[in-house]
Amino acid sequence: PLPQRKRKIPIIIQYLPTMPTIKGTASVCDDHAMAKMLRSTKFPRNFSTQVNMQKVNFDVMSKWIENQITSILGFDDEIVQSTAINLFLPQPPPS
Repeated sequence: PLPQRKRKIPIIIQYLPTMPTIKGTASVCDDHAMAKMLRSTKFPRNFSTQVNMQKVNFDVMSKWIENQITSILGFDDEIVQSTAINLFLPQPPPS
């Protein structure tokens, strides 16, 4: 007989404790389950601090986002970087 290989645990299993605990496989995408999870999650106090977007330097933030994505991916991907910048930063107010 061939030696049995150890099966790797899928990556998704590692994140299961953070997912909603409502029974059913469709509950992960269910709005009710996500709302329940958000209500039970304790966020740090600084998450409720309002940010004055007029004081944000968009050039510095976009460069920081680009650098973080490049360090995570290990290579320069302009499509992912521009998508992330458009998602996280609103368009700068016209001068």
